Amino acid sequence: MAAQPKLEQLPEGMFSILDTDLYKLTMQCAILKYLPDIKVTYAFTNRTPDMRLNRAAYHWMQDQIIKLGNISLSPDEYKYLKNTCPYFSYTYLRFLSSFRLNPLTHVKVSFIPSKDTGSLQDVGDIHLNIEGLWLDTILYEIPLLALTSEAYFRFCDKDWHYDGQEEKAYRKAMRLIEGGCNFSEFGTRRRRDYHTHDLVMKGLTRAADESKGRGWTGQLSGTSNVHFAMKYGVPPIGTVAHEWFMGIASITNDYEHANETALRYWVGCFGEGVLGVALTDTFGTPTFLKAFKKSMPTTNEAKTDSVTTLLPETPRPAISETTGVVNLESSHASSDKPTGNRFSPKTYAQTFTGVRQDSGDPLEFVSMMRDFYNTEGIKDKKAIVFSDSLNIERCMEYKEAAERAGFLPRFGIGTFFTNDYTHASNDRKSAPLNIVIKLSSASGRPAIKISDNLRRKIREFEAQTEKLTTRCRQLSTENDWERFHAKQSHERYVDVFNRVYGGVNAVSSNQQYQELQTLLENERLASRVSLGALDKTNEANQSYQPYSPQAQSPQTRSMHLPRYGILLLDGSTVQFSDRSIAHAPTAGGAVARNLLTTMKETCGNDHGLLTRVCIHADVQWLAEAYADNGIVSSPNDFKEWMKNFNSFSPWAEICDVGCTKDASKTRVLELLGMYLRDESCHHLIFGGEVDEAVMRIVRKQESSSLCLAFVAESPRESQYAESIPPDSYLSFDNIFRSTALLPSAGAARPQISIHRDEHGRRIDPRLSVNQAMVAHVSGQKYCNKKYLRGNCTYHGCSQNHKAKLTEEEMATLTFLARCLVCRNGPGCTDEDCHAGHICPRTSCNLTCKFPREQHLRGTIQGGDGGTASNVLAAASQESMPIRNGAGHKRRRQH
Repeated sequence: MAAQPKLEQLPEGMFSILDTDLYKLTMQCAILKYLPDIKVTYAFTNRTPDMRLNRAAYHWMQDQIIKLGNISLSPDEYKYLKNTCPYFSYTYLRFLSSFRLNPLTHVKVSFIPSKDTGSLQDVGDIHLNIEGLWLDTILYEIPLLALTSEAYFRFCDKDWHYDGQEEKAYRKAMRLIEGGCNFSEFGTRRRRDYHTHDLVMKGLTRAADESKGRGWTGQLSGTSNVHFAMKYGVPPIGTVAHEWFMGIASITNDYEHANETALRYWVGCFGEGVLGVALTDTFGTPTFLKAFKKSMPTTNEAKTDSVTTLLPETPRPAISETTGVVNLESSHASSDKPTGNRFSPKTYAQTFTGVRQDSGDPLEFVSMMRDFYNTEGIKDKKAIVFSDSLNIERCMEYKEAAERAGFLPRFGIGTFFTNDYTHASNDRKSAPLNIVIKLSSASGRPAIKISDNLRRKIREFEAQTEKLTTRCRQLSTENDWERFHAKQSHERYVDVFNRVYGGVNAVSSNQQYQELQTLLENERLASRVSLGALDKTNEANQSYQPYSPQAQSPQTRSMHLPRYGILLLDGSTVQFSDRSIAHAPTAGGAVARNLLTTMKETCGNDHGLLTRVCIHADVQWLAEAYADNGIVSSPNDFKEWMKNFNSFSPWAEICDVGCTKDASKTRVLELLGMYLRDESCHHLIFGGEVDEAVMRIVRKQESSSLCLAFVAESPRESQYAESIPPDSYLSFDNIFRSTALLPSAGAARPQISIHRDEHGRRIDPRLSVNQAMVAHVSGQKYCNKKYLRGNCTYHGCSQNHKAKLTEEEMATLTFLARCLVCRNGPGCTDEDCHAGHICPRTSCNLTCKFPREQHLRGTIQGGDGGTASNVLAAASQESMPIRNGAGHKRRRQH
């Protein structure tokens, strides 16, 4: 066997715009036709949090992401799409031929180390956010996921080699083909790297060639990757992704009809029977089937492409937030509604060639689809494409079940092909990353997905909660509290499930779904119920009747649930005082006891009332703040203090929300609304920033009989300081700080010295920065006052205060601040002023915000400035070329 090349000798990153899945291109084609002006955001999630990248991987990723802007469609690729994919309109091919990704504008990537030593080996969390027009950003998902995986296995898990990868793919393909499986390769997004993908395709196509003539019924149908389909001469495979349905639902704000609207636009773009495999599980398969059996529109938009000279700059919109979407009247009517045609219009189920199973139980899915087609009287043999976590054994099992039910089974196999490795040192599995990038919002509304897996999880949790509640007893106060949360969780899960799947209005569905996601991710309350502990309780007490929310009205339920009072705190904003933390780590339990005692007294020592303390905070950031300000000797001391706090009682808890910006505030606002709506909540004390978001939630529940108060140390915006009565603020005996601490900024803030020219006009010393760092710092939204003036006193500031900046980042932030024109002009005498007094560019065409006289001589293209440069030269010898005007993007100054 020939020696495999070394990693550094192979091509790295992405170098073809077609190195992506076909369905990204088909969706972009439909977006160009109908949704060219819709703004969206995407969010990255690492579902394997124990597999984190290091700083070296992060730096490599930064470089590779910037290089995405250099990729474009080649003439050969254009010709290939035109000849191979006739469903792409001339309009779209013209658009794609001049399309460019712009990662410096659309992609923000950051690295949060777990323990920052400055080393390239520091591990931490990667944060990726994508924002822009849907048309411009839809192609980022696949490259960014592939680059993240490649970065991890290039710099973190390096105990592997390429030996045997082609042969392994060849053997897998031969087994599948011999077993009669019709399969495609779907492994781009989580592949180990490009070279692995290439080896896999060599093995698969070799097996496909060698199997011909053997009488085997299986075959390699193609690959979802358009680049490799072109390279190896196999068909590109794909139709549509969940993203299409999620986006349509958010844009139209109509979740009840989202599946049907998405189907109608899809058929309108590509025509009947083209790209006709339907994806069923975006909002759950049962919900999808309600739309799937409806009649299609009687006209076919895809028959003509009237705007044949459409260019990217002037796309033709069809859906917007103000204009109406597709007229659904024809499809809402029954299929036997009289029409001008001799026959009733076809349904989507009749027209589409099959469906794709991507979540849930595949065998249940086969049975469900068989029942559906039988009920609809559809006799045509339809295909089922299985694409969820496949291997050879599962393919064989699902093939047998599908064929037995009268379907044509197809398989889309991903990670099993492109990231199946073992460690070179011990032959143990080298596990792939489980990473996703999902559409998170469209037209300013959250985008949601309720897969069949989530649906199944809800049912399982319902069953678990019902089992818990039936075994509960009316015992001590604490057990009442546990029973209350078990029942409350069960009620909310059933309510959300019924609302989402029952087709209520979009706003209600979306709000309820967001609450469901919070509960599913943080099953702290219900999961604390211990069956073993309940079994050991006093059997002499009266038996508790099984809880059935369907059989009880809300008023009846609230009568059976114990009353409670809660202290709800945003711990990143309202922080523990120095005295509370001073004896860390052992003082945590004492502080928890004091808070619970104070809560009991505040609630009037009502023995029938349960009390709880619930604090949400970014623990790592808070620990660094206490350590940097000398309150504790190290961040670990605060973490030990927190453990001591949490171990004192199950009713006093500090929850770590992670390092996502504003995560603690967001979580506390969600819970504030939930508790205000709960009739069993009689007392609520809120600690956190009192701003418009809080008051909006409070105003919605003004009719509630709940007693609402605020922690006295809560910062509040000036317009609300007098609107809340003074007796609504409660003090907790110096447990909390009156002003919040912040971690140190990292590198020392720059010392500002004032230089002036011969006319007395102030000029700023030059700074040397690079374009990549300018783009990076611009996306982080660091607070100028915090980092450049030393302190931010604005309580409502939404900028980033948490990071520790390197000297290079501090210099770049200073440069960006100088791109803002100082309000006092060249006569400014403020020694702490971080704004600009001259244009910082070395070459300017006067398109910036600085007047001509605030430019140095020789820096204006085709002219001369009015300020001398010799003083500047004396202040600094460094110059700084900035391309593409990166430094002149306007930033909000506060």
